[in-house]
Order: sequence, then C-alpha cells, then structure tokens
Amino acid sequence: MIVNFTVFVDKVEDGRKTQTIRKLRKGKRQIKVGDMLQLYYRQRFPDRKLIRETPCTGIDRIVIATLSRRVSVNDKNLKYGEIIELAHLDGFDSEESFFHFFRKQYVLLFDGVIVKWDKPKKTDECTYCRGTGLVQVAPNARGVKTCPYCKKGR
Repeated sequence: MIVNFTVFVDKVEDGRKTQTIRKLRKGKRQIKVGDMLQLYYRQRFPDRKLIRETPCTGIDRIVIATLSRRVSVNDKNLKYGEIIELAHLDGFDSEESFFHFFRKQYVLLFDGVIVKWDKPKKTDECTYCRGTGLVQVAPNARGVKTCPYCKKGR
C-alpha cells in the first residue's frame, strides 16, 4: 500500500515519525496490519522518492474534534499528555500545530485511522542500497558502485 508524504519527510526517514493519521479510504481496500507500506515523498510527481518499505504494525481508529480539542483513539478519550505524545509521534512540534492542521484540513471533525510502522533498522537506512552501500551500475548492466546517496561503500 502506498502512503504519500509531502511534509515530515525527514522525520519519516530518520524514524522520529512512525505513524500517520489518514482518512478512511472510501471505496478502497483499507490498510491492514501486516500490509507492506511503501512510504513515498511526492509519489505523484516526477521527483518522487521511495523513502522506504516497511510492514504495517498497527491500525487504530481515531476521531479528532478540532474545536473542542478532543481526541479519541479506539473509543478511548485521550488525556492532554497523551494528545501531546500523539502529536509528536505524528511529526507535529506541538498539540497546537496538530489541531491547527486538522482544523484547516477537515474543519470540525476528523474520522480516520492511525497507521503505524516500526523505526528503521540500521541496515535499511538508505532505500537505494538497502544499507549495503552498493548499487547496480546501471539497469540491466553488470557491476556495482558506491551508493551515491549514503556513500557507505567507500
């Protein structure tokens, strides 16, 4: 399943963001635990970049009431400290920016899911060489060269 990002890309890459809050996919197959997630930056543009592939480790239902600043996860109302933690896990610097984003995007009420994945392992930091430091010279060609993105092969 493709998950597209235009913000918080650096946090997805380095593992500070290990979840995303998304609307339910109407008329489409829902993401399930165990599905392979393809985390992309600007997936529909020519400069798209696959950040990494990782299995989905959790799905939680979330409801956000932006005006009253209340959040419910799996029918449990979160306390203030839990809302701050949720906002940080999702890449926001504060609960204020979290609520501002959802108020701007979805007005009063947001109903969706939290899609979760694990932090990247040291071996798969680079999506191009998968942590080996080496990439193929060219498509359909023999030989390898140092990964131009992480330069580990040196």
